[in-house]
Amino acid sequence: MRNGFLMAIAAVAGVGCIGGGDGKSEGEEIFCDGELPDVLVDDPDAEVDYVINCAFPVSADQTLTIKPGVTIHFGEGGGIYVDGGVLDAPGTAEAPITLAATDAAVGWIGVRIFGDQTSTLENVNISGAGLETPEGAASLIVGTVVYAQGSASIRDCVLEAGFAEGLHLYGQLPKFTGNQITGHAVPVVVTDESIDQMTLDNDLKGNDTDAVEIIPQPIPPTKDQTWPLIPVPYWIRASLTFDGEQTVSAGNSLHLQDRASIITHAPIRMEGTQAAPIIIDGATHTSGDWNSVYLTGGKSSFSYVEFRNGSGTDDIFGQAGMLIIDSNAGGTVEIRDCVFDGGEAWGVWIGLPDSYNEDIESVNTFGNNAEGAVHYPE
Repeated sequence: MRNGFLMAIAAVAGVGCIGGGDGKSEGEEIFCDGELPDVLVDDPDAEVDYVINCAFPVSADQTLTIKPGVTIHFGEGGGIYVDGGVLDAPGTAEAPITLAATDAAVGWIGVRIFGDQTSTLENVNISGAGLETPEGAASLIVGTVVYAQGSASIRDCVLEAGFAEGLHLYGQLPKFTGNQITGHAVPVVVTDESIDQMTLDNDLKGNDTDAVEIIPQPIPPTKDQTWPLIPVPYWIRASLTFDGEQTVSAGNSLHLQDRASIITHAPIRMEGTQAAPIIIDGATHTSGDWNSVYLTGGKSSFSYVEFRNGSGTDDIFGQAGMLIIDSNAGGTVEIRDCVFDGGEAWGVWIGLPDSYNEDIESVNTFGNNAEGAVHYPE
């Protein structure tokens, strides 16, 4: 991952062709303050079809179609901004679409998709992107932090050699399969209300940190959602709070750090299996690396979940356990076939009588928790 900063985006007038030393056209330069094409086509005699050094806008009621085989090079101020319109980029395996930096050492902005229309990217190769803009720093951004509006179907694409994040998702992904995201700081960043858009069928390896990072929105999400099984861990560096029911699929790993917690005001269900447990651990696998899963409402359940290296000393409301059942939790929390190991305080902290299965200590495994296995209400 390389660090880059966006310089001023300059728009200039005119259209021109750049010639190559071998007599081949190196691409038509597109400027962003005049009449813009709505279809970009492949020139079989050109190594590069288009050069864009500005923020190409696709506004509401507009569609930009990029035909299979098109190659576009972008300068430092170059990018594609879909703001209410549609980007239709249906490349094929035989004729992929290539969006790349004119100078790989300098980079370009990337693709930004905002609004309630769904754009399509298939067999699109994006490289050398991710320079910082007010919307963030990523090769591809879908949605905005304020309104979470943005939708894109992304299939069989490659995002590589980026300057920051690969995909930053605030919105929706009707399709997200067969993609490879490599050579970034982190392949995917999602908000806490877009977790359910992830899928297993993507290659997210070869980045500085191979994980899907979850970041909190200003207002806790109220929708019910399932955390799908993904090929890399979920990464949580800031505490997440949920007002909607959460279900974590078997086989997932959650890596928390910087004293982060998962706080729920609704039921949460983490039900792994013996063959595919759910693992909650510190990102550095160090005792006290994270705080707790903190339950404040609803009937939750945990089975075949491994809690490791949590219950940091920055306790929530004076309670210190990797799993905390608050006095306002309501309903019985079922905890079976789980492991609580390496906690800096208690394995489980219970704040309310009759809120847990009474055989909690006999049907779960506890070890190496500094304060002990279970703290019971006084």
